[in-house]
Amino acid sequence: MKKLISFISLAAVVLLGFTSCDKEPKPKFSTNLNTGHNLVGRLYGENGVVEEPNQAQGIIFAVSPKGDSAYLVSFTDLMEQKDLVYENASGLHRDYTFYARTVAWSEKLFEAGATDKDGAVNTDRIIKMANDSSYGATAAQECRDYFKRSYSDTVTQNAYNRDTIWKSTKGQWYLPSMQELAALMKVKDKINQKYLQGVPASDAANKIYFQAIGNKPNLDLEGKDAFFAYWSSTEKGKEYAWYDLPASNNDNAVPKTWGDEGGEGRIYVRPIRKVAL
Repeated sequence: MKKLISFISLAAVVLLGFTSCDKEPKPKFSTNLNTGHNLVGRLYGENGVVEEPNQAQGIIFAVSPKGDSAYLVSFTDLMEQKDLVYENASGLHRDYTFYARTVAWSEKLFEAGATDKDGAVNTDRIIKMANDSSYGATAAQECRDYFKRSYSDTVTQNAYNRDTIWKSTKGQWYLPSMQELAALMKVKDKINQKYLQGVPASDAANKIYFQAIGNKPNLDLEGKDAFFAYWSSTEKGKEYAWYDLPASNNDNAVPKTWGDEGGEGRIYVRPIRKVAL
């Protein structure tokens, strides 16, 4: 009975949080980033634009107004490892798979002065404020810890450990601002269509695992039907942070600790980074 009441309460909060939250009109975050540039959708590697997926660190989703830098989106959301134990004719086996991970913006309420413009600056501010206050800056810190891995539907431990060549990019990824997130959402369908191409991601050339941006089947944990959104690094005061709901491209704000109760908040993180052209 207690679990049922808790579930009903959570469902009500989700509906309110993802629709009217603080009863203010939803803003239309815009972006001045160039999402129509001919590099959008191209792969980017250590030495610039590349053709081979296994050389790529990320996908270009926008170019700066001056054309001197590009914005990369990661191949996956922040991911969570799930252990699998199964038995067949040869005996008992242990493996693991990966799911998109829900994550809280922060474990405690604090204000870092994160704006709607530069996610890299925001991420630095959030992490510093969290460290100074001994609070956890969950989403921002995990973006800084992100680097590309060889995710697939199921992989062996050896295959996973081998793919550490992109660990040098750890610390360069960050939590996007609302303007950067707006740019990503403008081109998400174009990127999804190009890199999924109607086949399972794990079957793609060179075993690149691409997880669709804002694609509901990929985002729902364990197949559950739920609201989902992406965190931005943009704050709305001490208590709230902004998110984007890909299904309708609506922006709203929910408490920063949302998702800290076992991940039921269904807010995910897609790391991005900026590189010189």
